[in-house]
Parts: sequence; C-alpha cells; structure tokens
Amino acid sequence: MDTLFGRALFWLISGIVRIGFRFFRLLESVLPQEVLSIIVWPVAILWSLTESDKRRRVTEAWRRFPESFRPDRVDYYLIQTFGLTHARFIYLWADRLPRAHWRRRCILRGHYDSEKLRRPTKPIIFATLHFGPSQVLFVCLRAHGIPVTVLVGPEKEPRQRLRQQFVNLKLSAPVDIPPVLPATDIGRIRRNLVPGRFLLVSMDVDRGKQIRTTIDGQSFRLATGPLRLASVLGAEVIPCLICFEKGAWKVAIHFGAPVPPDYLNGSLNLEAAVNHILGEFWPLIHSNPSQVSHKLLSCMNVDDTPAVREATDDELLASLPYFT
Repeated sequence: MDTLFGRALFWLISGIVRIGFRFFRLLESVLPQEVLSIIVWPVAILWSLTESDKRRRVTEAWRRFPESFRPDRVDYYLIQTFGLTHARFIYLWADRLPRAHWRRRCILRGHYDSEKLRRPTKPIIFATLHFGPSQVLFVCLRAHGIPVTVLVGPEKEPRQRLRQQFVNLKLSAPVDIPPVLPATDIGRIRRNLVPGRFLLVSMDVDRGKQIRTTIDGQSFRLATGPLRLASVLGAEVIPCLICFEKGAWKVAIHFGAPVPPDYLNGSLNLEAAVNHILGEFWPLIHSNPSQVSHKLLSCMNVDDTPAVREATDDELLASLPYFT
C-alpha cells in the first residue's frame, strides 16, 4: 500500500543510492573484484531487507516446488533474496563490463556461433525465463558485443525509475540500438527488430496467448508471443538462460539450439517450438533448482491456462517482458 511514509522512504533510499553510485564506481576502479564484492554484500543485504514483498513471495515459492527437485530451503532463500540483489550491483559498472577482467566473469556456453551473433543476417529473439540472475542477462549480453534490447513497463516507483536511469546513462552501445524500449511503443519495437537486431523476451509471463507443455513429468505454461512475433518478422529464436557460477559476480550464459525454422514458418507449429525451447532449458533448470525464481514457479503445474484464440498486434506484444 502506498503511504506518505513509504514514498518518503523510497526517495530517501534513492538519494542514498545516488551518492553510493559515485562511491562504488570509484571503488571499482581501484579494488580487485573479490574485495569489491565483499564490500557490496552488507549493502546488498540491507537493500534486500527493505523488499518485504519479495521475501514473502520467495518463501511462498519454495512450497510450490515439486518434491522431485525441491532445493534446500535456506539455500533457495539466500540466493533468491540476497544473492539476486548482490548480482544487480553490476548495473553500477554497466559501461565497464566489456573490459576483459569483467567479461572473463561471464562465460558463454552451449550452441552459439560468436561470429553469427556479432553479424546476424536476420532479427534474433532470445527466449529466456526468470532463472538465475535474469535481471542482469541483457547487460551481460551487451558486454559480449551483443546489443540486445529489452522492454520496460510504466515507471511506478522511485527505485524502478532510478534503476532505469542507470541503464540509460551508463550502458554503452551504438546510438541507434536502444538498451530499453517502452512496452507500449509498438511502432518502435517493430522498427527496431530488423535484421541485425536482438530482442530479449521472457516466456514465463502471464500476459498474452499461452500454451501448456510437459517435460519430465512437470507441466509448464508458457507465453507464445515471442514465437508469433518471430514468425511475423522472420526472426530466429534462440533459447538463452543465465545462471550463477561460483565466485564474485561470476555467471554463465547458456545458449540452446535455435528453434528449427520449420516450426516458425507457414502454419507456425507452436507446440513443437515450445517443446524445443523447454527441452533446451530443462537440464539446466533441473540441475539448479535453487536458481528458479518465483515467477517461473508460478508457471509450473498450474491449471489456469487461458483459452487459445487469435491475438491482436497489441496482445501479441503484451507477452513480451518488462525490465524490472
């Protein structure tokens, strides 16, 4: 509930973070990353303690895990609260991530062709899930020379506005390739997704047309907007997940095999395309359950899949993710 005290608290936190922004950027320039990480941890923990709604959602999410791969409760709580908050601090140095000592902490794995990703001949949509430190996936991709764009929703509170300002001001990229786009600006989204451009899209959202699929006895409800958008614009769809590795700000980006073009052309075989993507995701999800977010869990083993029907252009784009 919005209250005067709550708003004042958010603005106070935002002011402190603005000062801290300069301070931590100075520290990054003079300290090893391991030492910097240790200094950031107390701040990350305090920041996370102010997010009471998030802590409640994480606690509730753990109970939704199937018994077959339920993680340790303490490990899950620590990663989904303090760990994710600590990971987001790399936004403070987003413009420095392309430097070698940062790029070494972000490993690329799986089915990817570095030359193809740097010089694509068609639009590319990275299909992802809320797994691991997904909020930093797009800055890590851009650090490797892949200028991906994500969508942002309405600016609802000071902390989100401040976070977006950091992205807009400090994320280096070609001037004609925006790091973020408003989800409501359909024209710009269509104009931006042309050959040689990238869009990062989440499939575990509750907006737009959905489809249910099952793997290893687990049911998933996933959005089909990214696939239908790819079909309309002739884009390639590549499964992409990010996960934590051991070490300060160490992550790995896993690329799956691209969705076969036959699934996206002509009659558009959504079921086969979704099964392909989930098949690429599942081994990593199953082996790292503590990195499954409450948003992804909300799409597992549910019985409220919306009825299938044709979607308008607005509804098609409504299934694309906000940057939060």
